[in-house]
Formats: sequence, C-alpha cells, structure tokens
Amino acid sequence: MKKKILTTLLASVLAFSAFGLAGCADSAYDIAVKNGFTGTEQEWLQSLQGADGQDAPKLTVHDVYEEAVASGEFSGSFSEFLESYLALSVPENNNVEILAKNVLSTVSIYTGFETTETGLLGQVVSKEVYCTAGSGVIVDLDREHGNATVITNYHVVYDSGATTKDGISEDIWLYLYGAVNAFNTKTGKDENGDGIKARFVGGSMDYDIAVLEIQGSNILKESLAEEATFGDSNSATVGEKVYVVGNPQGMGIAVSEGVLSVDSEYIGMKSLDGANRTVSYRVMRTDAAVNGGNSGGPLFNSRGELIAIVNAKSIADGVENVGYALPATQVLGVMENVKNNGGSIKRATLGVTVIIADTTVSMKTDGTLLLTEKIEIADITKFSAAYNKLQTGDIMKSMIYGGVTYPLTRRFYVNDLLLKVQKGDTVSWIIERNGKEMSVEITFDKDFMFTAVQ
Repeated sequence: MKKKILTTLLASVLAFSAFGLAGCADSAYDIAVKNGFTGTEQEWLQSLQGADGQDAPKLTVHDVYEEAVASGEFSGSFSEFLESYLALSVPENNNVEILAKNVLSTVSIYTGFETTETGLLGQVVSKEVYCTAGSGVIVDLDREHGNATVITNYHVVYDSGATTKDGISEDIWLYLYGAVNAFNTKTGKDENGDGIKARFVGGSMDYDIAVLEIQGSNILKESLAEEATFGDSNSATVGEKVYVVGNPQGMGIAVSEGVLSVDSEYIGMKSLDGANRTVSYRVMRTDAAVNGGNSGGPLFNSRGELIAIVNAKSIADGVENVGYALPATQVLGVMENVKNNGGSIKRATLGVTVIIADTTVSMKTDGTLLLTEKIEIADITKFSAAYNKLQTGDIMKSMIYGGVTYPLTRRFYVNDLLLKVQKGDTVSWIIERNGKEMSVEITFDKDFMFTAVQ
C-alpha cells in the first residue's frame, strides 16, 4: 500500500423475536375502548380472531400506530411507539440474512505482476514477480454456464511498472467466500486451489473501475455465489447504515459496519500511470472500517443493495475512519460504457461549464434530508455539442434520454448521465431560460462530441 494522504486500498430490516402487548402506558385494549369498543378484554381478543370460521381483518403494527396517532393517544414517531407499546426485541445480528447474500457476491482478488531489469545492451538481467490483493463484486451471474461479470478497481489489476504492454496483470485470480486460497505470491498464480482465473475486459484508470469476466468456471457452477443488486446511490442518505465487504489485508472476505458520512464529494489523487497529473474522483465517504485489500470491494446499504465501490481511505495523521467509495450509479455507467466501446471509455461531452447557483435542503416524508442544487450554465465551449443550442445563464432542469426523464437536481448528475449516451443518440434538455421552461434537443452524431477517458 503506497503511503499517501489519500491512498488506494490494495493489499434496516427488523427481526421481531418477541411481539406482544406491553404493560407500559395504555394497552392496545385500552386504546380500543377509548375509541369505542365495548366489552371485556377477552371479547376484544376474540374479535381480532374473527368469527364463524372467517379470518379477522389483517391488522399491522402500522395500523395500530396510525390509529393511536389519529385518536390523539400517541404523538411520537413509529420507533417511539414500538418502544412504548410493544415488547420489541431487535437482535444485534438482524441483518445477517441480507449480509450473507452480500458476502456471497463478494470476491477476493489476487494479481500477479512481473517486472524485468535490463542490462546496458537491453538484455534481460533479472525478472521479479510481485503480487497485490484486492476485492471485487459479482454484478452479473450465469451460474449454469459458470460465467460472471465482476467489478473492481482499476488499480487492483494495473501497475505502471509491469512488463505487460498495458500494465494490466495477466494473472488475475478470484476467490469466493470460503474458497481454498492457494495463491502463490512467488509465482503469482493459484496452485491447485479454488482460484478462478478472470479476464480483464476493460475499464478506466481515471474512474478507477475495471470490468472482469469469468467464463466456464466449474467452481462457479457448483458454488453458492450471488449476484449483487445495484442500488440508487443518488438516493443514499447521510447517516444511513452501510456495510463494507472485502478482503482487508489480503486475509479473506470480511464485513465492517458504519454509516454514510457524505453522499458526494471529490478527492484528488496522483494518476495511476505515474504521470505528473492529478485525477479527481467523485466519491461517497463512510466511517466503516476500510483497509489495504478492500479496494474494489462493495459498499452495501441496509437493504443489501450495492451503492458504491470502495477505492481509497485517508491516512493523514489524526484522521480515523475516513474511507471513500465510488458511487454505484457512476460505476454502472462506466461498466456499460466500457462494454459499448470495446473496453475503453468514450464519454459524450456537452461542452458546458456548470455551477451551483443555489441549494435547498428539505426533509422527506421518511424523515431523511434531501439536498437539491440549482444547476446553471456558466460557460459554453465554442463549436461544442451545446454551442448555439444552450446559453449561459440557462438553468438545467432535466434530461430526457431513451424515453426516460432524469431530473437534474445535483450538478454531478450531468456527467454521470452523459456516460449513457452513444454516437447517434438524441438527448432532450429541459431548461429554464429567462424564466420560461423550454426543451432543447442535441444529437450526438459527431466524433468531437465524445471524449476518450483514460
């Protein structure tokens, strides 16, 4: 693991165990009486069971809560209601079933690289094999044929000092949870273990995403491997519980828990190819424990949905529990773009500079916070896709692509959505100009409208 302030990382469902009426405050029977029920408590219980062989109407906890609130008997939150009126026990391991599937979709990754030392005449003097450890996640699975697509970080399978032409390892080995790990760090290969050889399909070092492919693996056919489900990282909320699953310190798949600290921010790091340039990554921040070897591993929400790919952490003095992960909506866009463009990224380029003109914070009905940004066009590049179509001062409201309307409520949505656009596609932009809403169509049919991304 390279020492830097920001470093890459190589090497709620409720389970009701008891549900009954509690003795604190008024009982459910007392509430029923105050709301018009006449009869004994036994008669009330019998009324819930139904009569004449018929089931009673289904009554949920939410029904009881809403009735209590409507009658004025209770004024707190649903959680407070559960604590006050019901004998509720939430086990510490209430997410194990979901996490089990998350673990089964995660793989440990070990890569072997080779470097050579040459003499004055260019002859090979010595060869050296070195290895790295990371993580990955299965996002597409065909168990019957032993095929899968795996997402990881680009830096897990790439090294600028490797002898391969593109710096990508030719020895990428994946291990499922519980597999026999016989990866030999001296040879960079699996030695008769349960390692699955993977092939590099493509990716982007500037997005730090690599797409791997497994084909015809008997180990995969006979495994309990799962396919991760992509979640909407744009809907992730600050403070929600998240789980990091990966291969910390190269010692096998493990789980750590935390919260989402920041839903979107930018960090700068030196380019992976060693060039003298800084790359800006859009990331989510978490306080869940991440360590060397977690790179490329998934970040899941409490529903078990993949919302990000871990790629870095802060190791500055005095800084603890600050990990970063690439948002899933962007990762999905990169993966699809790579597949559509033969292994590399070609992103549609609008040719505008946008600024955040205003922000609004509101609270949604579920009590979570919603940040909305007003996106304004500050500059337009001459002869770009937007030239003579959009204007400075235009407010970008939404983008219509493929019959789907995407509201532009955060600035980063624009670049993420442009990853979807392919040559020949027409995009409608709903804008506000001089107080009036209008639609502007732009067809991306010229080569200069696309930018190759390393």
